[in-house]
Amino acid sequence: MFLCYNGDMSKEDEIFLAKLNDAKVKAEFNNRMTLFKFLNLHEQQLVEYYAGKDVFVYFSSGFADGEYKRCIISPFEIEPDFKIAILEVFYDQRYITLGHRNILGALMSLGIERNVIGDIVLNDGRYYVACMDEMKKYIINEVRNANVRFSLEETKINLEGVCDEYQIKLYFLASMRLDVCIAQVYNLSRNDAYEFITKGLVKVNHKECLNPSKLVDVNDIISVRTKGRIKVFSINENTRSGRIKVELGRL
Repeated sequence: MFLCYNGDMSKEDEIFLAKLNDAKVKAEFNNRMTLFKFLNLHEQQLVEYYAGKDVFVYFSSGFADGEYKRCIISPFEIEPDFKIAILEVFYDQRYITLGHRNILGALMSLGIERNVIGDIVLNDGRYYVACMDEMKKYIINEVRNANVRFSLEETKINLEGVCDEYQIKLYFLASMRLDVCIAQVYNLSRNDAYEFITKGLVKVNHKECLNPSKLVDVNDIISVRTKGRIKVFSINENTRSGRIKVELGRL
C-alpha cells in the first residue's frame, strides 16, 4: 500500500511522507523495521494518519509526556527499543541561569540537527536532554570541547515517568482561538497576538500557523518565537457568562 499526497501539503510534509512511504514498503514487502529520528508533533500526526493498519507503529520520547518522539514502523509486533539516551545538564547554578532555549540554542550552534535531540525537560531543578543513543558520545564530546556554559553526562535514572514542569494557570477565555490564547498567556493585546501569528512567528504542534482564528484543542502545543511555549492542558465547561474555563501551561 502506497501513500498518496495531499496537494495542500508543504514541501517538508511531502519529503517526510516519502520517508514514511519508504518505511511502509520496507515493512510490508521486505519484512524490515525502520527507526526514525525524533519527530515533532506534526510529523507524529502524519504518521498516525498515513501509516495505515498494515504495519505496527510505536512512539517514545523517553519521558512521560514528551513532545518529540522516535518512531518505529514494524511489520510485526515487537518489544520496541527506541535507542534513546537521557543526558543530564550540569552547570554552576550560583552564577548561571539556563533555560530550555539556552540549552537547545547551544546544541544547535554546534551543528547538531534538531531531529537528533528530543525534549529538554526541567524536573526537580534539574535539566535533562533526550537524544539518539547512537549520537550521545558525539554530543557529549562536542559540548565538552566547545565554549558553552554547561556539560552533559548520560544518566541511568529511569525518567519515563518524568514530565516537563509547565507553569499551569486557569484562564477564562471568550473562545479557543489561537490569538485569544496567546494574548491571555503573554498579556498581549489581540492586535499584538494577531501580528505574531500573521508574521509567521507562531507554530501549532511544530507547524507554522498563519491563521489567528484557528481553534486549538487539548494537548496542542503553541510555540511563540521569543516568548516560549504554551500547552493546552484542559478545556472545561463554560461559565454562566459563556466563557470557557481553560488550563494553559507556560514554559
